[in-house]
Amino acid sequence: MDRTIGCELFFDGDVMRRSVRLIVEDGRIVALEDTTRSPDHHLVAPGLVDVQMNGLDDVDVGAADSVDLARLDGLLLAEGTTDWLGTIVTAPLERMSRTVAVLDRAFRDGAATGMIGVHLEG
Repeated sequence: MDRTIGCELFFDGDVMRRSVRLIVEDGRIVALEDTTRSPDHHLVAPGLVDVQMNGLDDVDVGAADSVDLARLDGLLLAEGTTDWLGTIVTAPLERMSRTVAVLDRAFRDGAATGMIGVHLEG
């Protein structure tokens, strides 16, 4: 979906820019325009990536089902984490295999859209 997003501040990962409109095409920023129009948002910045997500609140990745993982995904997104690796702590191989299957199913079903992979410990 193509759109524009106005912001008072935009952090591009290197530079804090002021009063810009982001031109977004197919989910990617393709251009910036200086603007004096009222912003839609105060601050726009890249999302965070968590490379070791064991869980949050009462969700334990190693024991979660698709509903739990969807909830975890929403909790993380609300805090600015857009991408994460579901982490499975050291356990017997059979249990780790079952957990990987649950994570894979949640990913393929779209329940955990922020999950970009799995981190296996041990």
